[in-house]
Amino acid sequence: MEREEFIRTLIRLQEERWEILDKYGILYNCAFSLCDKGRELNDYCIMQLIVLPENRLHLYFKKGQVRDDDKDEERVEEKENVDDAIREFARLFKEVTGNEWESEKKIQKKHIKFYLVDMGDGVDVQHGGLGLRHFYLTGVH
Repeated sequence: MEREEFIRTLIRLQEERWEILDKYGILYNCAFSLCDKGRELNDYCIMQLIVLPENRLHLYFKKGQVRDDDKDEERVEEKENVDDAIREFARLFKEVTGNEWESEKKIQKKHIKFYLVDMGDGVDVQHGGLGLRHFYLTGVH
């Protein structure tokens, strides 16, 4: 997707009423951090499955260094069905954390891998409480 088209997609998503996918009480919404002063790492990653009106589903993924938006990897992909979207979400989760998505209570910090950031209470991220472009600020700072 070209950068200009990508920006139009993000703007469209922010203008529409969206929710984070909630399937069987599991919210598909994660923020991660990777900090290692010795290696000069201060990175973040965000993954969300976003449901738009008419059950359109998008996978939002952003990864980069804190305070360096120019080098961020960021993408939004429309998904055809929920099962495929969840499989891709789980694949990316394993890629960035080294853990299986299905075993959230067994998540362990892995060497040079991202670790989940506790988002805390007070912002309703399930129902569009934060804009996509600003979501990582809550998780990282």
